Amino acid sequence: MHIRKKDLFMGLIGLSMMLGSTFSPAQLSELVDELRTMR
Repeated sequence: MHIRKKDLFMGLIGLSMMLGSTFSPAQLSELVDELRTMR
């Protein structure tokens, strides 16, 4: 199953917006790092 990176990030942004302040910048950058390694 192939997901376009743009769609993945848009979904991630939407998710973090829904969750609001539940995400700290540190957690967010950690998530991004994980996504980069997954690729």
